[in-house]
This record gives sequence, C-alpha cells and structure tokens, in this order.
Amino acid sequence: MKSYYDLANTKISIPTACCLGNFDGVHLGHQSLINMLLMKARKSNLDSVILTFDPHPSKILKPCKCDPLIFTLDQKERILREFDIDHLIFAPFTQEFAKKSYEEFFYDILVDKINAKIVVIGFDYRFGHKGKGNAEVLTELCLKEGIEPVVLPPVMKDNKIVSSTLVRNLVQAGDVVRAQSYM
Repeated sequence: MKSYYDLANTKISIPTACCLGNFDGVHLGHQSLINMLLMKARKSNLDSVILTFDPHPSKILKPCKCDPLIFTLDQKERILREFDIDHLIFAPFTQEFAKKSYEEFFYDILVDKINAKIVVIGFDYRFGHKGKGNAEVLTELCLKEGIEPVVLPPVMKDNKIVSSTLVRNLVQAGDVVRAQSYM
C-alpha cells in the first residue's frame, strides 16, 4: 500500500475505486465500506483508494467542541493497512480546504487527483463547504461523469446505528467491552 500525506503532490493516473470517510475507530460501519470498496475494485480491476483526513475535520471546524478521537493517526493507518488497500490518502484538512465547494472537491480531488471510476460512501457522508455535498449530490455528480456511485446504508447492531460517535460515547462511559463489540 502506498500512503500519501499531501494532496498537492498526489496524482493517481490509473483508474481507481475510492472510499471516502474519516474512519475514526475503523468500526463495523467503516469495515463495511472498506469491504465494498475492495469487492468493487477487484471486480472492476481497479486500484483501491481510501481518502481520509488529517486532522479530523472537527478539529478545524469546531475546535472548541471537538470530540476526542478513538484512534491516533498512526493507529488508524496501521489498521487500514491490514485491509490490503492499494492507496491510502491522508488529505490535510485546513481552513482553506474546508472552504472548497462540493464541486471543487469532486472534480479537483476525486476526478483529477484520484481518477475515481467508482466512489463508495456511507449514507450520511457530507463533503464540501459547510457539508453541502451529501449522498444525493455525490450520486448526481458521479452519474453525470460516468462514475459509479455506491452509497451504503447504515450498519445496525443491537438496534443502533454503528458510528464513531456511538463508540466514543461508550468508551467515555467506561463501557469498553461494548465499544469493542462495534469495532
């Protein structure tokens, strides 16, 4: 797996399948996204790409209300490496990056830098300035450009949507065993 830490110097010329997310905790929902990415990439003979962010967007967008992270960057990278992904991109999330419109994010990054032919996201993924891009917007942009959009529904366990927030809350409440069951 090749890791990238700078979007300015990232350019993947071969066609890819790309999965977008923060992947904090790499919980069951994230694992579902990654498994779908790998299946789609292999089936279409594409390189697999995970695009995530460093630091977590909440540290830039809501610095006073930022939730503690489940994993450090090193832990996240170590665990993501276990999935046999071809490319792992840690896009630097800055105030300037946060101002990109969803169209700029889609065309500048997914189309131009990553050469995505398939894009995998979760049902609640948001992107672009003020989170104005969502699954519906991404689907429209992908279809317009001949890219296959894949939007996964929530992963449920114990009648709860598995999320980083759920895992964080369980850890903060001291219920580490239950938190681990979602990871």
